[in-house]
Amino acid sequence: MGIIPERFLTSHQNFDVKGQHFDLIPFGAGRRMCPGDTFALHEMRLTLASLIQQFELQTPSNEPVDMSESFGITVSKQMPLEVLLAPRLTRDMYGLGP
Repeated sequence: MGIIPERFLTSHQNFDVKGQHFDLIPFGAGRRMCPGDTFALHEMRLTLASLIQQFELQTPSNEPVDMSESFGITVSKQMPLEVLLAPRLTRDMYGLGP
């Protein structure tokens, strides 16, 4: 099955994405579920944990992060997230030399 966006113009016009309709679930569902979904979610958690462990995160202006959202096809932040990463340890602690 390929990507056919025209199907939303007729057959899925008033589609309920919160119901038991599995046509629009990104990883699929049931027996034909994507085997990589659990791996992808664990990998995201591991990557985020590594970033938090190895770097100090700060905003450029030292102000709190604006968490307001804008709604559209996807939910996104109204204001882009800008952070500065500073290593927690010195370069030689990472084995990179002085």
